[in-house]
Amino acid sequence: MQSWIRSALFSLALSAPAAQAFFPINPYITTLPGSVSAQVYNNNYSPMLCQGFVYGTTLRGFTMNAYFNSIVPAGQYRYAYVYVNNPYLDRFAHGWAQIGCRFF
Repeated sequence: MQSWIRSALFSLALSAPAAQAFFPINPYITTLPGSVSAQVYNNNYSPMLCQGFVYGTTLRGFTMNAYFNSIVPAGQYRYAYVYVNNPYLDRFAHGWAQIGCRFF
């Protein structure tokens, strides 16, 4: 009986870090005519793994996106960018991001 409890606690302790879910964050978005940038800031004491997408919609209605996957150390920030092909003919009108992070 005691070995069964010990093995159950050991397997639970090993699977706990892998079961961490990603939580949504609210990045700081800057929309310029040629690019959309999303800034992810980590104000915690442990590093985070962040991943998601940055989107930008042009004046003509085309939506462009870029994938973001980065480790953000404690107290640091990372940027994710998406660029338009020709900002003089069709510039960005709106930008947003969907990024989720989890702690190591």
